[in-house]
Amino acid sequence: KTQAATIDLLYKMFVEQSLLEIEEGRLGEKYPEFKRLLKEFRDGTLLFELTEQKVWNKALEDTVGLREFYNGHKDNYKWKERVDAAVVTIQDPSTAKKIAKMMKKMKSDFKTLEATFNKNGAEKVLTVKEGKYESGQNEIVDSVPQKVGLSDPINNQDGSLTYVKINKILPPMNKELK
Repeated sequence: KTQAATIDLLYKMFVEQSLLEIEEGRLGEKYPEFKRLLKEFRDGTLLFELTEQKVWNKALEDTVGLREFYNGHKDNYKWKERVDAAVVTIQDPSTAKKIAKMMKKMKSDFKTLEATFNKNGAEKVLTVKEGKYESGQNEIVDSVPQKVGLSDPINNQDGSLTYVKINKILPPMNKELK
């Protein structure tokens, strides 16, 4: 009996598997939307593979061609006038004057302020964002006079204060290849 039951079970599994394979083969006939979707998926995958092989991989490998192209078109890749600035937001207004006094003396590397005031993983007293900003890249930097020096404090809705320290005004210049 055990052998007959096993054979019967294997036969049922075979029939079920065969029926599933037949149905899978007829999905496109029974469901035209599925056939269209499958074709679209296959075409998209082929297009992706082709684009990756013929465009992206070649561009990654062609550093000489990229450099030649850049050298021939440098004037198309320019920075507008920018400012080298630090945006410092101070959570506790009582320490703002002390921090502002320190900022006036500093030329750069305002991240040291964070290390000094944000100790031991406690609540952040201040946050610093340094960078080079074109007009339109940072609302806060755009809101202060575009001159070298420390801005007046900006009162934020959450009660914090923000200062902008402009270190340099950078003239328009070509972007580097990198």
